[in-house]
Amino acid sequence: MGAAMHYSQTFPQGYTVVSPICFVSCRSRGPCRVSLTFPHALDATPDTTTPSRLVILSSATAKVDAGSQGPFFSPSERVLDPLDDIDFKVDRGLARFQTELCHPSLFAVAVRDTPGSIPLPLRCCLYVLYPVIEPTVSMVTGFDVEAYVGMNIPTVATAVMSWAEQHDLKMEETHFVMSGEHVTVSADLLPPHQTDWDVSRRGDGKVCGTYTSNKCQA
Repeated sequence: MGAAMHYSQTFPQGYTVVSPICFVSCRSRGPCRVSLTFPHALDATPDTTTPSRLVILSSATAKVDAGSQGPFFSPSERVLDPLDDIDFKVDRGLARFQTELCHPSLFAVAVRDTPGSIPLPLRCCLYVLYPVIEPTVSMVTGFDVEAYVGMNIPTVATAVMSWAEQHDLKMEETHFVMSGEHVTVSADLLPPHQTDWDVSRRGDGKVCGTYTSNKCQA
């Protein structure tokens, strides 16, 4: 099965992306609630609700036939649209939100109007992701979250292709250059009292879990 990556019409008009673009895949028995933190290039008053200009863009789901393996929900041929009904907080340089996803999705922080040239964050590869576990759940199994982060569309497209290859699927593209990173978080590793898991990825490439004494250094 082959699926070409087409991103020329990805972003809606009237928006400028001011964060990295993240590809998130969650495999669980039901919908997966995830919390993500994105660096962004606009200053905002700490701990406020959604500023009028900042929004979260999320991809719609496209269904691709994977033959004998059944349908495959792919970011190929997707369009990023504003995401509604999210818990969205903005600090200086960081945008935090929770959302629910059932299929692999793309996320990015954008500004509503186009203010001209906006430099993307220097820490372009920083993100925090964790599965949100209900307090009443004492043991979680079969719950995996994969996240890929990229500065640009080609990077994200390559990450998506890597995800497809891991699942014995083929997504065809020739001119993208690999520069992204990915981590996998398994909730099987969570102790009963641990209700969230943070994985940080910074420009130096270090990955760590905040439940340990190890800390990712800037």
